[in-house]
Amino acid sequence: MIFQYITKKSDLCSLARSCSTFQLLAEPLIYHSFTPHSYINFLKAAKSIISCPRRHPLVRFLDLPAFTEPPQSAFHYSSIARIAAKLLTVVIRLKYLRIRGSYVPRWVLKHCYHPLLNNLNISMLENTDTDDPDMDQMCTLHYLARHPSITKLTFCIAETLPSLEWRTKYLPNLETLCFAGPDLHQMVKGRHFKRVCIDFRHTLDLHEMNRTMRYLSGMGSTLQVLDLSDAWLGPIAGWTSEFMQEFVGHLPLLRFFGLPWNEHDPYDDDEMVEILQSCSSNLVIFRLCHSGVPPTIPDLPLELFAARESLEWIIITSEFNDDIDNEAVTREYPSGGLNDKSELLSRLRDLGLGEEPWDEGVMNFQWLSR
Repeated sequence: MIFQYITKKSDLCSLARSCSTFQLLAEPLIYHSFTPHSYINFLKAAKSIISCPRRHPLVRFLDLPAFTEPPQSAFHYSSIARIAAKLLTVVIRLKYLRIRGSYVPRWVLKHCYHPLLNNLNISMLENTDTDDPDMDQMCTLHYLARHPSITKLTFCIAETLPSLEWRTKYLPNLETLCFAGPDLHQMVKGRHFKRVCIDFRHTLDLHEMNRTMRYLSGMGSTLQVLDLSDAWLGPIAGWTSEFMQEFVGHLPLLRFFGLPWNEHDPYDDDEMVEILQSCSSNLVIFRLCHSGVPPTIPDLPLELFAARESLEWIIITSEFNDDIDNEAVTREYPSGGLNDKSELLSRLRDLGLGEEPWDEGVMNFQWLSR
């Protein structure tokens, strides 16, 4: 159908207003994904979906909210919560749900059920403004309990969750875990994930970090993707190069591996090469992430490619402070052409990493191919 080649929603909306036939053809594409970028856009689009039962099953991707500017008043906050709660009860064929920021309290999940949901992203590293934070926690846990179909969970929270056994009992099909927050070791204990991306920057419990690593090393029969590139406290926890070499040796299926890389890490270029040599012969993508001033080791990528013949790409990401030159990585490690990037994104999708942040362009990253 020619409508599928129209990329702008504004053009699809114009076609939908032209006649009833075009409206029926365009609406599945218009409402497939709902990502409001402003308060007014959210109100208009949500009400148009809620008021028309024909549109309820068309929504498959829901991002609440993706506002570029925060709401202006307490009334706006309350109306967002009220409308979001109603919207979530009617989009019955939802497959992807993302709730981020503090605009949408988690009590809106209380009475929702989405039997096709397989990807849930709850990113609230700041506590929501609510009179009952315990209710927010319980609503989150009960929502998870009602959705055993979830295969990917992105969970970024600031508070400790109640000690319930939902982690192993209620998500039997969970394959991918992206987590930032306390109680991480309880999330991975006794599980066998295919993909794990973790961020230790929101916990200072070194004992918890080491217990987590011990549980991860027991996933050798399943784990294919492991991203530790945000684990800035790893060196403090005693993750020496010898420790990391032994750790990756327990993961023979590993195809994507990420490590932190900055001036505070104990890994020099020789140790980084040794760690990579200890990785699985299936490894195809290696990620390095640094903060602060980028290290200047221009020969390291070439040495890494030589250390592991299976390695196809090296991804270099950065988190700069405001006073750091944002172009330093680009100058030091120029990326390949557009064809190289499309091939890289294709491989990331094959590994189950084809969604954000790579496709959305949120992450500042350079890539080098063999």
